[in-house]
Amino acid sequence: GLVAHKRGPELQGSAAVNWLRNQGRTPGCLIGDKLPQVPFWVEAEQLEARMRKPGFEARLIELVLEGQIIRALPAEIHRLGNARGAPPTHITLQRWPRDPEKNPVKRSIHTRVINELKCPQVKMGAYVHEIFNRDGIPVWLRDPYHIPETLIVDMARADGGDVRVEHLDLPPGVTVRPIKNLPENFLVARAKRIRG
Repeated sequence: GLVAHKRGPELQGSAAVNWLRNQGRTPGCLIGDKLPQVPFWVEAEQLEARMRKPGFEARLIELVLEGQIIRALPAEIHRLGNARGAPPTHITLQRWPRDPEKNPVKRSIHTRVINELKCPQVKMGAYVHEIFNRDGIPVWLRDPYHIPETLIVDMARADGGDVRVEHLDLPPGVTVRPIKNLPENFLVARAKRIRG
């Protein structure tokens, strides 16, 4: 597991956090499962080695904290200059819930479009507009072994150029969360004609 050390009050101000980073350590915070937040730090090298592996953000981490093994998911990663691939300056980990059926993990998962050319509208010159390409589709996760990196939008399943929630092939334990003011079977992607 990834060994983490609890940060006391003396290691929580911005000067202390900068000092930690200069020592080759990455500060973080453990949240979720209706338990108190726990500020911690980890060796930056160990964390970065894990982050280089594909699918890091969709995989549970075993965090070893004060002799306990805590399963957690990366929830938020701050990077140097917010640049992709830059070293992390802070990581927030979300505990995997003790009872995921009653208390599932909330996530937003980005979509990936496949089979565009199997959609008649695209064949006739339309392009695929992904409704949630910026923020992802809001979901609940209940199965630690089926955490998708992306949700597949299969344009071969489009109905009149539209792909809705009912057309998504969701992994076990993944359910789409309702969105305020939208129908349950909301639109996920649409084949749109290029105007002009």
